[in-house]
Amino acid sequence: MWEIINMIIQGKAEYRKENKNVLMLEAMYDTDEIISERSPRILNTHVPYRWLPRKLVINRGKIIHGLRNPKDVSVSLYNHMKTSGEIGEGTKDMTWEQFLENMVLGDVILYDGWFSYERQMHKAKTANSDVIYTLFYEKLKLHPEEEIKKLADFLQVPCSDQLASDIMEACSFAKLKNVEKYLPSDFLEKINSLQEKSGRPPMTPPVIYRKGSVGDWKNYFTVSQNERFDSRYKEEMKGLDIDFMYELPM
Repeated sequence: MWEIINMIIQGKAEYRKENKNVLMLEAMYDTDEIISERSPRILNTHVPYRWLPRKLVINRGKIIHGLRNPKDVSVSLYNHMKTSGEIGEGTKDMTWEQFLENMVLGDVILYDGWFSYERQMHKAKTANSDVIYTLFYEKLKLHPEEEIKKLADFLQVPCSDQLASDIMEACSFAKLKNVEKYLPSDFLEKINSLQEKSGRPPMTPPVIYRKGSVGDWKNYFTVSQNERFDSRYKEEMKGLDIDFMYELPM
């Protein structure tokens, strides 16, 4: 999504020289790094709404909220954790069942946990719909050009049919997976410096572009696990009408 936004703003389907990971809030030592970034600043983050920079919220900066069905998100995070080893020595040996029980359905949570994260974003968007835009991953997979143009409308930037088509091609999963290998990044070095300061183990290079498919969760969740997740979802997200797509139409 970061690449798509940059191309819309630039008005051309060209990759930035920087790797998107170096522009993640989590990898920045202080606000000086944000200030030194060229305007308009297009930053990444996984932090919940309540942790976003205060001035961004007060000044009503635009926020694009990427949303993907939570079952595929869980599988993606599991594989990311296993390859990065960022939460401890035993991470790489962690089974899917251990991950699901502890980090999805249990009390070991990152960034407030998925349910809390999405409740915060839903509340924020309800109050600030003009500056918060939700882009569903599955819709982007189904109708990329249409979703790219909607995103451009939100950003109030012109986007022709040709530009939308060019961006779609440049930002296909296969292209981004290949391009990511060649972009310079000191992300891991910066993150490991922060890991060391907090007494946490160093990360190894995680797999960022793994499959990018919709419905991979069916290769991981058992029937029982799926039923338990659905029950937890109904409990945690009661009253929130979010229309997730758990598989693409045939």
